[in-house]
Amino acid sequence: MPFGLSKVKPIVGSVNSNPMSTKYCCMVMRINIDCNSCCRKLRRIILRMKGIETNLIEKQQRTVYVCGRFIPAEVAIKIKKKMNRRVEILEIQELEGEVQEFEGI
Repeated sequence: MPFGLSKVKPIVGSVNSNPMSTKYCCMVMRINIDCNSCCRKLRRIILRMKGIETNLIEKQQRTVYVCGRFIPAEVAIKIKKKMNRRVEILEIQELEGEVQEFEGI
């Protein structure tokens, strides 16, 4: 092959990797949600993320539950950057096999 194209290797785990290749997991986060507009903004951010199937925002307890096929650290970092608030991951539960209803919600 000309120009050394045979030496190009795909990057494993890159940002553009297939979200279906990750395991189904449920994550609980603590985010300081002060007002209704912050809650709406957080909901909009979560709904636009690929891989997240279900979510629950509890404003009073300042907790956010998200479930789906995603990498938990990437979701927390993305929320932190877009909300400009501290995101604390409380629990990550990886599920294997058949996807069942998350009983912690």
